[in-house]
Amino acid sequence: MEQQGRRTSAEAVTKAPEWRPEAGCAIAIMSRPPVAGLSKRRLARSVGDGRAAEISQALLHDLLETAGTTGEDVYLALSQALPQPAPEWRPPEGTKLLLQQGRDLGQRLNGVLTGLLENGYSSAIALAGDTPHLPSQFLSEAVRELNRAARHNRPGVVVGPAFDGGFYLLGLTAETVRRHGPSLRAILETSPMGGPLARHHLLEGLAAAGLEVHLLPGWVDVDEERDLRLFERLGGSSLERPRADEGAPLKEAYLHLTDRCARDCPHCYARLGASRRAPELGTREWESVIEQAAELGATTYSFIGGDPFLRTDLISLVRRVARIPKARMRLFFARHLEPAQVDLLADAAEGKLLCLLSLDGPEEINDEIRGEGTYRDGLETLSRMQAAGMQVGVNTVMLAPVLSGLPRLIRDLGRGKIRRLHLILPHERGRLTASPALIPAPNELLAALDAAMEAAAGAGIEIDNLSAWKSRLNGSRDLCGAGCSLLAVDAGGQVHACPITCGDPMFAAGDVREAPLSEIWRSSAGLRLLRESHAADRETCASCPVTGSCGGDCWVQAHYAATAAGLAGGYGAPSPYCDFLQPLFKRLRGQTPGAPFSVSTAPVSLPAPVTLPLGGAGTECMAAASAKPTPFDCI
Repeated sequence: MEQQGRRTSAEAVTKAPEWRPEAGCAIAIMSRPPVAGLSKRRLARSVGDGRAAEISQALLHDLLETAGTTGEDVYLALSQALPQPAPEWRPPEGTKLLLQQGRDLGQRLNGVLTGLLENGYSSAIALAGDTPHLPSQFLSEAVRELNRAARHNRPGVVVGPAFDGGFYLLGLTAETVRRHGPSLRAILETSPMGGPLARHHLLEGLAAAGLEVHLLPGWVDVDEERDLRLFERLGGSSLERPRADEGAPLKEAYLHLTDRCARDCPHCYARLGASRRAPELGTREWESVIEQAAELGATTYSFIGGDPFLRTDLISLVRRVARIPKARMRLFFARHLEPAQVDLLADAAEGKLLCLLSLDGPEEINDEIRGEGTYRDGLETLSRMQAAGMQVGVNTVMLAPVLSGLPRLIRDLGRGKIRRLHLILPHERGRLTASPALIPAPNELLAALDAAMEAAAGAGIEIDNLSAWKSRLNGSRDLCGAGCSLLAVDAGGQVHACPITCGDPMFAAGDVREAPLSEIWRSSAGLRLLRESHAADRETCASCPVTGSCGGDCWVQAHYAATAAGLAGGYGAPSPYCDFLQPLFKRLRGQTPGAPFSVSTAPVSLPAPVTLPLGGAGTECMAAASAKPTPFDCI
């Protein structure tokens, strides 16, 4: 309970009648006073009180400027009054000040938002004051969504997720508070603010209250000294203006044609349950995406889903890509096809298509995971595809129950004259979060890889991960090519850096229904954030001897594994497979002579270990734009 006599935020606003607005959106920036000794206390422990205050002032100045571009009323909501005598820092002239009230952040946040709404605004937004260089389009999107809900007199909630597990923005309409005020207060006042579960608690509570949330793209905040590297990079140039490396050509476009699928696989990252999605892109819209990607330089196109064959226009889209000079295609599928369907596909592809069937282990294991009959149906379809002159291969997710059967799967593929296998490490997104027992331990992965390599050598099978891993030894790798040489478009038209994040608004970089693909590719704030992030920013990668080859591995696997474990996610999350990848790359570098699978691989030139820079930007984008593409450089 609040102390007797303490004014609420609503009362604090009411006592300034000259600020009373007409109906509109109010934006409040939540912050401690940006003066030495009061601001950014965690950061101050490593950089000092004075430097922490300077950083806080810079953050607030930038946020006030960005919020001012919306044309809405902007407030600075301080956690306590500025100390007396007056400090050197003063808020910009004309800034409307509020004093937060409450014993903790959740209570103060609720007080500021409800106070503004009770004072006559139709909607209100609270912004975290430690958000660096917030893209103006994110804030404009929040205002637009809330105004739309307010005009129709319905509840509206907008959340801006922070990659550390919190949220940088919370917006509400007055109708939301009128109908759900007690629930909102309970959600905020019981939230573990400041921890990696704050956003999860908020979204779970809002869903339980029956409120639909509009989720903005993810962004970062400044809490610790290591966050300053990214803060400084983001401030190096305007988010509205592309840098030179952002003009690098696009190489690969993943076309996530549909979320629909008849299967019910327990590890599917695309099956997220009921959610609000835009209607699927139509045929002409997908053709436009393909044409725009070609104009940006893309020569590799991957058709994925869901089940791409549930699109009746799949054949025509394949035919459209086949007309692009030097184009090549991949098709990811998991179903049985009749001979007539295979012939139509082969005719449309013109010899440019690699068909990749998803099989998880030998027959009894695969059918337990993917459904009865899927193993034989899949291999029969691959045989038909080969007979029609198409290239084929198999993708296998290295789930725990799959590992022991990999040698048998490989021998089956060899007997069927299928020469390509690609291994994929599990992504803890979607349905897999409910089945953690399916995720193997690193030592199990290493043993399974040894056995798979030995079986592949005897069966004449290429495990194409090996050529991809070897290619990483020839230069400095920094994360992956996602967002730098490849992008993905999901079924509803949202653009993502990586196909695994399709359908996740936290990683949305734009929408092809709202902007040209070229504009998104060159100017997206979400892609800019990824391009400014580096493996060496992670504590686990900065001193690792193989980071230059591994590149920090898959940031998508890292993010979803961290969030599933209740930890901070984002591009700085540690890889869940470090204990598998580090010994793997040490073997490939020759640091472990006589490694089990080394005898079955071709000799490779081993450069000296690479130390990644702690600063700078764009290294992976430039490398990705010039590197020779590998068969499928993704695990």
